[in-house]
Amino acid sequence: MSRTHHLFLLAAVASLAACGSGSTSNDIVCTTEARASVILTVLDAQNKALSDVNVSYTVNNSALKTQQCDAAGVCILEYEVPGDFSIEASKPSYTSASANVKVSSSACHVNTEKISLVLRSNL
Repeated sequence: MSRTHHLFLLAAVASLAACGSGSTSNDIVCTTEARASVILTVLDAQNKALSDVNVSYTVNNSALKTQQCDAAGVCILEYEVPGDFSIEASKPSYTSASANVKVSSSACHVNTEKISLVLRSNL
């Protein structure tokens, strides 16, 4: 199983454990889905998706993590992880772009932040 699948399963189990299974009307009922912390879309200056973009990020000043966006220019940064995200997107022949995002959470899930970064060609 891939690291992403392990994280997904861990997040799903954690959200179930955090919500309990009581039966009174005041209990919070949580879903079993794992929500993305940040959904990042990387675009060029013409607002077209950029593929093969490298993304580096930290959460709460933790160790630097890296990944590559998909062909549609989309990266999912963590599942069910709240906190302060520092994000930088880069691609050869483009200027890099960065953003800082705070991901909050409710009783059961994070509140997904959707952001876009624009990389401009150096050519």
